[in-house]
Amino acid sequence: MQKLLLRALAVIFGLSTFVQLIMAITEKSPAATVSALVTAAITFGLWRLSSRADRADSKAGDKNNQLADEAAAYFDHVNSVGKFPESPTDRIISRQDCPVLAACNAKLLEVTSDQARQYLGTRVKLAGLPIYLGQSSSAARTAVREAAQGELAITPKSLIFDGQHRSADVDLDKITALDIAFDAITVSVRGRQKPLIFIVPNGLLWGMLIRNLIQIPVHGRQLPPGTQLTIR
Repeated sequence: MQKLLLRALAVIFGLSTFVQLIMAITEKSPAATVSALVTAAITFGLWRLSSRADRADSKAGDKNNQLADEAAAYFDHVNSVGKFPESPTDRIISRQDCPVLAACNAKLLEVTSDQARQYLGTRVKLAGLPIYLGQSSSAARTAVREAAQGELAITPKSLIFDGQHRSADVDLDKITALDIAFDAITVSVRGRQKPLIFIVPNGLLWGMLIRNLIQIPVHGRQLPPGTQLTIR
């Protein structure tokens, strides 16, 4: 949207430059010449900004395609061999009866909220202290902040985060909603008021992996006969 707006403005200023150049030539007007040069410079600047937005969109698209290809390659490998590969971990222990199927470095974000007081009326000072003459109201403020950095792992039955200051252990069958971005997953859990937000290297891979493991009863590292992981 921003790119289209910049292009439209560039076209408008370009047409204005053309008209002013015609006037400058026919009327031999120095003022029209100066005005044409100014609008030409604005046109050039707007076009450069739109081209920069083009390059940013292309770079983001390339990154998203790379992450999608990485997720597809991982799923294809698991499906071809019928089991999950060994996944080394730094903080979380993989047990034989409940092995870690995948792990990565991650950040845990949390949603915070508080009440801010808003005052409507006149503000005066009495003995150096501010006093509001009027009404006040309370408004909720919501923000997202980083709670911890650590390791995120998934087993056949749970999603585990082990961080410096926070940890979380979520049963997969208690996950009620899952929102997926290319660099993050948001997990809503039954009985937990606020969702868990994880910043991960590949949100598509992790989100699709969680969705599959919620539905597929994996024992150990082996996929059940006749089942395959899917990206959907």
